[in-house]
Amino acid sequence: GALKATFPIPTTHPLFPQFDAYAESYFKNVRRTLMVEQAVIGQGYAGRVDHVAEMMDGKVLCLDIKSQDTTKKKGKFTYYDQWPIQLAAYAGACKIPIDGLMSVAVSANLPAVVETKLWERPVEYYHDIFLGLLKFWQHSNSYFPE
Repeated sequence: GALKATFPIPTTHPLFPQFDAYAESYFKNVRRTLMVEQAVIGQGYAGRVDHVAEMMDGKVLCLDIKSQDTTKKKGKFTYYDQWPIQLAAYAGACKIPIDGLMSVAVSANLPAVVETKLWERPVEYYHDIFLGLLKFWQHSNSYFPE
């Protein structure tokens, strides 16, 4: 109700149901936002983190928002093993401590659904995998930043 009036998106916009579902999830789980669409630079790589937030429990999470059409998957989302590695790369490039990694899946179809997955292993585990892959890529491409 009141949320719809505070945003300049017409309620007839085709993405409004997804936006509304995401906003509801956001206000229920996030205490405060620390970064949104922020460019981050690591040692030999860079990227753009979707969202870093302090959650209601006080933990700081690096979040990546993914949309999927779940029509052919009976409303189920698919979570890929690469996602926490990408998140850990962002977390490693952030200049603040990150307590965990979370993928936020938003349905691209109706009904609008938002689902989250908190990746179970520590950030360092996934970041070590990323650094190994980065070294391999740098070696394969003769790219050696100083």
